[in-house]
Amino acid sequence: MRNSSGYSFTRFILLFLTFFIMINSCTTKNTRLKLAASFINGNPEESNYIKWVHQMDSTVEIIVLNQIPADQVEQALSSCDGLMLTGGDDIHPDRYGRPEDTVFCTMNPGRDTLEYMALKLAYDKKMPLLGICRGFQLLNVYFGGSLYADLPAQFGSLVQHRCEDPLSCEHLVSTGGENYLSQLTGKQAGRVTSNHHQGIRDLSSKLVSLACSGDNLTEAFTWADPESEPFMLAVQWHPERMDSLNTYSGELLREFLSKMKDFSQMTK
Repeated sequence: MRNSSGYSFTRFILLFLTFFIMINSCTTKNTRLKLAASFINGNPEESNYIKWVHQMDSTVEIIVLNQIPADQVEQALSSCDGLMLTGGDDIHPDRYGRPEDTVFCTMNPGRDTLEYMALKLAYDKKMPLLGICRGFQLLNVYFGGSLYADLPAQFGSLVQHRCEDPLSCEHLVSTGGENYLSQLTGKQAGRVTSNHHQGIRDLSSKLVSLACSGDNLTEAFTWADPESEPFMLAVQWHPERMDSLNTYSGELLREFLSKMKDFSQMTK
């Protein structure tokens, strides 16, 4: 004779396990973050950025936008949790109203167009944004700021922003007091790896400086009024070339990935 109580208990356990597996699969389905970025084709910096991200979280999937047909960029971005704008060629001076400065520049108009499109799509979706070097400059220009096309010719400085060996070029940056960056890094000053010949001339009115180099050139910024804006942090230096134990590298990425995770949980 079948023990009905034992049968009911076994059935209960099986139902519970099935329910648990279903819930677990639902909650873990979208935990793998997707990051959109574009790079200089063939430049070794490409692997530096990818390696930097994967040292922090090896599960992040990186979608390389300039390996995708232009008409598929919107679809690719629709599944992403963040946009990283990286280093590379100079932004065309037409973008910030100084066409006469093209003499100082090595440009890639196609990449400008691609990243402007990606930035608009990401910004409209309120997706977390991270700008590095060229990406830092592009964010400023996109939101109405301008650049020095060549610091040695137009700005002049005792601070060495670019060296023959880009991996050994460092200088000091300072927040000048307590702000978002100093709270994030736990420091008001520190050394960063640098490799750029352009810099911010006029900072967009939508942005606020978070750190400067010794010549008072803006080296980091975020929103002046972040209340209704997506997360955004941009730096002129190269955190992907620095030791992740340096908080001007590791904490920036950790914060960005955390904001990507928040965005993913809200939208998926």
